[in-house]
Amino acid sequence: MGNLGIDGLWHKGAINCAEEWRSYLSESCDDLITKLRQALMQVPRVISRGKRILFDYGDVKISTDGKVTILKVKGQNELATKLKKLKGTANISSDFKYSYLLGWLASDAYIEDIYVKVGTTQSWQLSKLTKLFNLVNIRIKGFSLTKKGLKPIVEIYWRLDTSWWSATVREAVSALNSNPLIQRAISAINSRIDVNNFLSDWNRRARRYVSASLLNKSERDFGAFMLGLIEGDGHVNEKYSYVSITIGDEKLAIILVALMWKFGFTPRIYRRRRYYLLNIYKRQLRKLVTIIPPELLTDSPKAEKLVKIGSFKWSFSVRKTSTSINVITSPKNQFQTYLTIEKLKEIGLTEKIHFTFAVPSPHKSGRVTIKHEGLRYLAYLAYRKNNKKAQNLLIYLKEQAHKTSAYHAINKIIEEGQRYSSRDLPEDITAEALIDGNKLRINIKPHNLTITFRIERKNTIVGEAPARKAVEERKHILEKLLGRDVPIKQHSFKLSGGDFRRLLEYKQLFDTMYKWYINTPFFHT
Repeated sequence: MGNLGIDGLWHKGAINCAEEWRSYLSESCDDLITKLRQALMQVPRVISRGKRILFDYGDVKISTDGKVTILKVKGQNELATKLKKLKGTANISSDFKYSYLLGWLASDAYIEDIYVKVGTTQSWQLSKLTKLFNLVNIRIKGFSLTKKGLKPIVEIYWRLDTSWWSATVREAVSALNSNPLIQRAISAINSRIDVNNFLSDWNRRARRYVSASLLNKSERDFGAFMLGLIEGDGHVNEKYSYVSITIGDEKLAIILVALMWKFGFTPRIYRRRRYYLLNIYKRQLRKLVTIIPPELLTDSPKAEKLVKIGSFKWSFSVRKTSTSINVITSPKNQFQTYLTIEKLKEIGLTEKIHFTFAVPSPHKSGRVTIKHEGLRYLAYLAYRKNNKKAQNLLIYLKEQAHKTSAYHAINKIIEEGQRYSSRDLPEDITAEALIDGNKLRINIKPHNLTITFRIERKNTIVGEAPARKAVEERKHILEKLLGRDVPIKQHSFKLSGGDFRRLLEYKQLFDTMYKWYINTPFFHT
């Protein structure tokens, strides 16, 4: 919203705490406003310092250049004790928090002596950094007057992990001295910097240049870094679906371009006088969202906007053939193919067992197909594991099928999956499933009955149980478990694949039976 000049002090409602800070400062906001209003009734002592004018009201000092208005109030830092209560909130745990910190160090954070310091007027930044780094040191340096009201200018700082920092600096220096992408990036932004002198002002700018260490790190590390960079000093334009990062340091711009290339991103590079703008647009933002550690995509309006812009949309079609139901999508490029695969894996589906894919080529479109067993397992995840992502995909697939003749057939497959692990064994029966090489044995008591399942030719599941002793009792147990009459042939009870599927309905047997089932040759031919 921008800052107000001194005239804005009298703007209706401006002399008030910004709403976003009220929950943190509570009644202290009202005390502060009372003190400020009382002071403003006095005649100030005015001191001119070039373009900046200081209005001294005694306990309250206001400085302004007509655009930015900063207030300092006697005793203001006592409010910091209120903010320390954030220490009691639930922490965010992430293995990638130091990569995330590198993004902040490349933008709004800095290192002074042995401390990392961040100045902010945004309550969400204070909240998120506190939860992630378990901060204890908070200082209020003044208040910024905006159209939303007074916002405290908060400095938060914590002790630098020197061992991590030393190792990261070494990795960054090594990467800058050896990575060919740096030279390419120098050419891309039309820089006159000599790659051999790249480290000439290393000490002065080290906190920014250490981001080069990510040239030798994982994709997840890069995702965490980019989120920190965007949350620190990036602009997320939700309307036109792009992110813009403004860089005032030429060497940092070179490092960032090299990093983005390294991980498959191609930013548009603009130069505005001494600043560089690196813009990333919707298609690549979708990829970026998938590589950011999920636990970091919280407590931030910028992260929320990123997720909205980069949100993934399914594009499956459902078709009925003479022999099966086909659930297929045809991605236009490799990125869309791998993104669809990644999303299916996030839900809990497994390649080859639950879905198959073909990467697009110049002469052939790509394809991702969800198999019948994939639909069953999707229903199991949705209804038995309460998996929200699986539930959303099922709703989408049913909507797609509703437009076709496949609707009833796909519903039947989904209902089979809904029955997976859906009920307990009868009270008078106990059973245990064991994998024995290529066979599955189910030991049932009473009467020590053992069912053995195996795979025959054409990948057919068949089962049998001996019927030489206690025949009627064993027959009764099987009929109770399977809900049908069980025939006897050659002194054994014969079972089918349908019987196997009925036994998958029992919670006590499901995990072991399904593990054996998905490792049969049927899924790997």
